[in-house]
Formats: sequence, C-alpha cells, structure tokens
Amino acid sequence: MSSNIKFNLIVAMCNNRGIGYNGKLPWPILRKDMAFLAKVSTETKDQNKRNAVVMGRKTWLSIPEKRRPLKDRINIIISTTIKNLTDPNTYVVNSFEDSIKLIKKKQSEIEGIYVFGGSSVYEKALNSNYACRVYLTKVYADFECDTFLPEFESSKDFIYHQLENTSFNTGVQTDNNIEHQLFIYEKNTSYFSPIVAFLDKTRGFAKSGKLPWPYLEKDYKFYTSLIGSVQESGYKNVVIKGRVTYESAKEEGKKANVHTIVISSKLKYIYIYVYYIKIKFK
Repeated sequence: MSSNIKFNLIVAMCNNRGIGYNGKLPWPILRKDMAFLAKVSTETKDQNKRNAVVMGRKTWLSIPEKRRPLKDRINIIISTTIKNLTDPNTYVVNSFEDSIKLIKKKQSEIEGIYVFGGSSVYEKALNSNYACRVYLTKVYADFECDTFLPEFESSKDFIYHQLENTSFNTGVQTDNNIEHQLFIYEKNTSYFSPIVAFLDKTRGFAKSGKLPWPYLEKDYKFYTSLIGSVQESGYKNVVIKGRVTYESAKEEGKKANVHTIVISSKLKYIYIYVYYIKIKFK
C-alpha cells in the first residue's frame, strides 16, 4: 500500500443517505458547513504546495460557473466528455485510476487530496487500498434524492472508525433552519479480512485437515482471485495460515502477487514466496 496518498472525502448526506438530486444538492446551502469544508480543503501546512480536489463530471458542473475552478486548489475532473478546459489549475482525466497517476506525477506540488464526489468517485476512494478520511456532514432532514452515498460506517470488517474529540466536532449546527452535524471517519489501513466457509448448523469447517464437503469450484475460484488481485503494481497481498491449512493448499504460496505467512513450529523449509513463523504453544 502506498503510504504517501491519502484521500479526504468531503460529503454531506440527508436521512436517506441522499447526496444529490438532478445534479444539485437536495437541500438549501448550509453556509457554515460550506465555509468549513472550503477552508479544510484549501489550507496547507507547506506554503509551496496546494491541495488537489477530485470530482466527477456532474459534481464539476454542479459548481456555479463563476466559482469554477475551485480557487487555490488543483482541480481534477474525472470525465470522458469534458474537453478544452484551459485553466492551468484544472486537469481532466478519464478514470479514477488516472487521477491517481496524475496525483503521483504531481506529488511534489500536492499536499492533501480531497474527493468531492459524486457517488461512484466516493465509492472508488472508499474501497481503494489507500488511506482515507471521511468528513461526513449528516443533514438531519428528509429530501428527495436520486444519488446516494455508499454505506461504509457500519462495515462488517470495521475498516472505518469514527474519530472522537477532534477540534472539528462542534456538535449540532443549524443553518437555513436545517440541523446538521459533522462526523469524521478514518480508515484502518492495517486490518485483517478473514476468509472462511463453514457448515450452517454446526459451524464446522474441517475434518482431518481437509474440507468436509466436496470441492466447490466457484467458491475456490473467487477466493484465489480475491487474494491474488492487487490494485497497484509493485505491491503484494499477505495471506496468513496455520500449518495444516497451508499443507492442504500449498499452491497459493506460488502466486506472484501473494506472500504467504505460515504459523508453525514444525515446518523446516521455505518455499518460494512463503515465510514461516516458528512459535511455541503453552
């Protein structure tokens, strides 16, 4: 995982997780919230650097023309149709992946990276292998929406956790007679993703060092594809196994994108792409 890229998502949603309607905000402008988010996405510690703001085409077009591009920031728009933008602080790329390439190319100029939407761009950032912080304004009201924020706060893998007692947490605010509150979530970039299959009634998953059921080809292909895929070249996934599990499926240790760590007090040999840890059990 690349440690020098961290996405900061700037997003507001109402009670139904809606974030937009007909290409615009579904609620009246919340000036206090807008002012805060403009400040946090503009300020830098290094005066020689600027922040980058990443957004999709619809988000770009939702900004009033007189305010485009967002000043004092590098604007990156993801679009295959927008052409001929001549402002030197504005770049158009074809995909989220291309925005990352551009950010890396200009990393000496960029301090922070802020994602402004829309839904698909948020989803890409949330599910990426990069560090991520979410500045989420919850609008305590109901509005008609056609665009929604992907759920991430209650992830079953606990990838995101809420930050408490930060200087940004100021409680419930009121603007235009609408109550809203800022919450900040941080991605835990060092997490385990357990992969397991078990019998529904007994929760059993092995017998005599082997699977107790016949070979499930579709499930196995999904599993091997998952552990073998990486989002960025030059990096590998790590698979941790006990000795018995390792010996039941050694071929996974030979995948080019996988380092396998085997926990064992008995193994004596190291295979290609495989490491083992000798431990003693009390």
